Amino acid sequence: MTLVVHDFGGPIGMNFAIRHPEKIKRLVILNSWLWSSRSDPDFIKMSKLLKNPLIPYLYRYLNFSPKYLMPKSFGDNKLSKHLVSQYSKPFASKTQRNGALAFARSLLNDQEWFEELWDNRKPISGKPTLFIWGMKDPVLKPHHLEKFVSGFSNSSTLTLETCGHFPQEEQPESVLNAMISFLKG
Repeated sequence: MTLVVHDFGGPIGMNFAIRHPEKIKRLVILNSWLWSSRSDPDFIKMSKLLKNPLIPYLYRYLNFSPKYLMPKSFGDNKLSKHLVSQYSKPFASKTQRNGALAFARSLLNDQEWFEELWDNRKPISGKPTLFIWGMKDPVLKPHHLEKFVSGFSNSSTLTLETCGHFPQEEQPESVLNAMISFLKG
């Protein structure tokens, strides 16, 4: 199969790929990571926020991730109210927001696991890989793409200069055309 991952789907999906490389033909990776961020200055700042005791309240009662974080993560094309609504609907009640809160907690608690994934990438590091990267992502910046490319020897890259964290939403035609070309090639 061709595995397509984005954001937290990177560590989750790549964990599967590393454990089952025989099932993976190709990889498509959009704005993600696969290593510890403990020493990254941006992560150090963000981790202080994630440790704030108000975080569970913000996630559960204010639907913090889709309503506040997501709109701030777009590049030049801002997220419409309609799209914010679409991303908020799956999290209509506070109990439905526990998953998003768990992701935030995982950023604090699972750095060793992320690093293990990077250290164990060899079974998939030579697979044909397409990186699609929004260069205006406020969290997963161009240096994250550079690290990924350094660890995957058979890769090509599409950088989208005006996109933020969600290239598939911000420039869907460019993303789709790149993926189709990659799959045919």
